[in-house]
Amino acid sequence: MDEATLRKGLITKFGADVRDHDDVMEACISLCNLFMMPAEELFISWESFDSANSLSSSTSSVRAKAARTQLTVSLVRDLKAHIQRARELKAGTEAHHRPVTAAARRSLGGRVGRTGLGVIGTPAPPDKPRQPVAVRPRVEVREVGEGQRSYRYMYGKISQRAEILDDIIDDMSELVRAHYDLEELGDPASVTDEEVVVVGRICSDTDNGTKLTESSLVLESSRMGGSGVRTPLKFEPGFSVRGRSDNGFGLFPGQIVAFRGKNGGGGWFSASEALEIPGLPEPFLPPTSSSTTAFNTMIACGPFTPDSDLLYRPFDQLLSEVARTKPGVLLLIGPFIDSNHPLIRKGDVDHTPLEIFQQRIGRPLHGCLNANPGLSLVIVPGVRDLVSFHSAFPQAALSETADLALPTAAIQLPNPCTMTMNGVTVSASGVDVLFHLRKEEFIKRVEGATSQLDPMASLASHVLSQRSFYPIFPPTKDHSSDVNLDVLHYDLLRLGPAAPAVLVLPSMLKQFHKVVNDTLVINPSFLSRGHYAWLECPDATFAQATGGKSAWEVFWKNATVDLRRLPTQ
Repeated sequence: MDEATLRKGLITKFGADVRDHDDVMEACISLCNLFMMPAEELFISWESFDSANSLSSSTSSVRAKAARTQLTVSLVRDLKAHIQRARELKAGTEAHHRPVTAAARRSLGGRVGRTGLGVIGTPAPPDKPRQPVAVRPRVEVREVGEGQRSYRYMYGKISQRAEILDDIIDDMSELVRAHYDLEELGDPASVTDEEVVVVGRICSDTDNGTKLTESSLVLESSRMGGSGVRTPLKFEPGFSVRGRSDNGFGLFPGQIVAFRGKNGGGGWFSASEALEIPGLPEPFLPPTSSSTTAFNTMIACGPFTPDSDLLYRPFDQLLSEVARTKPGVLLLIGPFIDSNHPLIRKGDVDHTPLEIFQQRIGRPLHGCLNANPGLSLVIVPGVRDLVSFHSAFPQAALSETADLALPTAAIQLPNPCTMTMNGVTVSASGVDVLFHLRKEEFIKRVEGATSQLDPMASLASHVLSQRSFYPIFPPTKDHSSDVNLDVLHYDLLRLGPAAPAVLVLPSMLKQFHKVVNDTLVINPSFLSRGHYAWLECPDATFAQATGGKSAWEVFWKNATVDLRRLPTQ
């Protein structure tokens, strides 16, 4: 149903409650879209909810009802919870008491030739209660920042977004000023006779979505640092990068940069030198009280099934490898039910995303944990996950979704997330930021440089130096649906206060692992391609005595990363 028809139906049913209150109207539209119900059905649910709360249910007149109970945004949120509970109760009743006929078995069996789903089967009866087995995990996994997150989308104002984007520039400006011991920073739009250091955001002078070029570069200042003006950016002959010998300097939209140069009155800022943004402090060393920090981790990222079917054979093979190799941690990063899967995009499926997840992901993981006592299972969603209530980035954990049939022992984290494994900090993201950076990056060649630019290390260093899991702004139209970036929650995208020891960035680019600025960056690729990663970290206590940076040099020299392929791939 189109939005205009939906609005008309809501006004017909709810009257002035929605007609005169835009926030209530938008909340009702969101609710109708979420539960795929027309305005009339929403009104019936509202009457039921109102009646259950001992309000007036004797009349269907909206005007009479509105005089007693006015529909508000708060009540719409309560109504949402009421509808969810009613649907969960109905689904549970049907699953437990519905007779399974031969026709139903054929329907649930799935037409393999058409959908590629294979035989999922009827909903299994409730598992018999098992006595809990007290097994201590081999690796202690803890979330960093637990309980400090909130996800409240669609409530922001443009002014709030602008303020957050300004704050990013101002925060970086203060870091640059303190790091390089500068008295003050300049304004790229102001004409000066002497060179000054300026800090701003890289932007394009066009809005047509084309890739950055040297002629389209502009530098955006903050409102406090330069009235928010965008100034064309040019490079002087002999342009250099302080402290680096690479023959290239990468630039992309949204990047915060520092340049030395001047505006001579020609209408542009002429940069003679780039100053590197100060990096994050080195990773925290594991606590000395820990008896051992050695651990191994298997890392796999979605999609977990090829485009040809929804049988999840690669995922089953991965769990077989878990049983064989017995890692201490299994880190799974979504999407698990990918909205971009060809069969799902065509609607060529006979089961809901929740049913597919329960059968192909949830139940196999139950068996995996039962067969591998002591395994720590960590689950991170992807933006394209159909079983997630949040399709924006940053994204809440899958624990926000009910009835996933995941093991209770599973550690469900948001996207992106930071955790510790035996005291070693590990950060992970489910967005392909490396590929997006590769597509958007413009390389400014540096004359007289003595070393070649390492493309993969350069992409990873952008994430670390910008202190953000997704430093690109704005995302291009081609990639916007893969990110759905929410600037209002930018704090949840920040890296820090120290660099992670391990940074997992799954990407369609070639698998790699590199130590970049004391952080081990891993691209395990996608399991649908048959690729995953194995990380084995040594006991860090031997490295602590050396202190400082050398401790991590020793640590990573003894760490092992194996980029693996499934046996039958």
